[in-house]
Amino acid sequence: MEVSNLARAQLLYQQSRFDLAEQELRRLLGETPHDPGAHALLSMCLAQQQKLDAAQQEAEQAIVIAPDWAYPHYCRSIVLEHRNRFTEAEAAAREALVLEPLDPDYHARLAGTLFQQGKWQACLDACLEGLAHDAEHRQSGHLRTMALTKLGRQSEAVATVNEALGRAPHDALAHANKGWALLHQSQPREALVHFREALRIDPTLEYAQQGIVESLKARNPLYRWMLVYFLWMARLSDGARWGIILGGYLIMRVLRGAGRANPDLLPWITPILVLYFVFVLLTWFAYPLFNLLLRFNKFGWYALNRDQRSASNWFGACLAIFVGGLVAELAFRFPLGILVAGFAVGMALPLVTIFSCDVGWPRQMMTLFTAAMALVGIAAIAGTAMQLAIAETLIMLFLFGFIATPWLANYLVTARAKR
Repeated sequence: MEVSNLARAQLLYQQSRFDLAEQELRRLLGETPHDPGAHALLSMCLAQQQKLDAAQQEAEQAIVIAPDWAYPHYCRSIVLEHRNRFTEAEAAAREALVLEPLDPDYHARLAGTLFQQGKWQACLDACLEGLAHDAEHRQSGHLRTMALTKLGRQSEAVATVNEALGRAPHDALAHANKGWALLHQSQPREALVHFREALRIDPTLEYAQQGIVESLKARNPLYRWMLVYFLWMARLSDGARWGIILGGYLIMRVLRGAGRANPDLLPWITPILVLYFVFVLLTWFAYPLFNLLLRFNKFGWYALNRDQRSASNWFGACLAIFVGGLVAELAFRFPLGILVAGFAVGMALPLVTIFSCDVGWPRQMMTLFTAAMALVGIAAIAGTAMQLAIAETLIMLFLFGFIATPWLANYLVTARAKR
């Protein structure tokens, strides 16, 4: 009876019927409460249903019952990854490998946790170790391709994914991996073919849906160049990204200071400063701008997810207010037109950043900051209209928020809320 129930639960889990598998496992545990396999599998079912506290408790209960069995540690690693606790997930995966060092599934589990932390080379090493034990291990092969792509070794990534597709031509993740490798090689049209095939095989594969959006936008030459920059930055560590951002800012400050000290240099320095400013604006607004343009593409309309559509809506609203403010100022001499236009520009970045932040405290913090900026901006416009003395202070406070926004946005977009 026990074996039959566990086998049925395993089958239901493989069919993604996690609620039914949970019911079967709870019945089994009612009869045999100290079955470590049932506790471990129940933790997986609960994790898939986002019942993460209960999932972790079940995995840890399985470890208490069978501390020398690798599988509960493997399950605990998966649950911890669902909770965005990547260093703890890595430790759990390593514990599983100590107990069963020859199992490729556990090497792939470790590789997955390393990938989530941006440790591309360590991820690749773990994948190669797993493939040494099983040359055709699918998960290790997928992660190897993803790590090679992040390391900038695109030709190797394409070669490895071609091998995978040769063995399994209907593997959705392999097609998505090839799409991303091609996208990193600035081949959006070829990448689009593989993303579409991945979604034909598995319409729920978010990894391919993201690739579809980027491929469609990359057909625009300007966005293609920006995508090269975005993908390159994504391959770097957090420290390296911050170093580039701060380095660029400091270099521009030095150039601006040199121009003030020596006006003869201004004809050479001014174009550099202008190009840098335009580039910075594009790094802020390329995603929402081109997502907005994608709304007019019949296929792109469906490719965008809910957050992308919301961000593009807010960006479109800010753009309309900006144009309206300029027209009111220039055509109708509306005295507050420039302030309204400036308010729209200042609000665009924090508004669209909200939808790029992880759900939880990063998104909540960005939302609160955006609401505060909006209140200050509206109060500044109203104060100017009523000629209040505080208006100038409010305008300066809004400008301070505008300057602080990209720094806060860069931090919050990369932050992950532990669940």
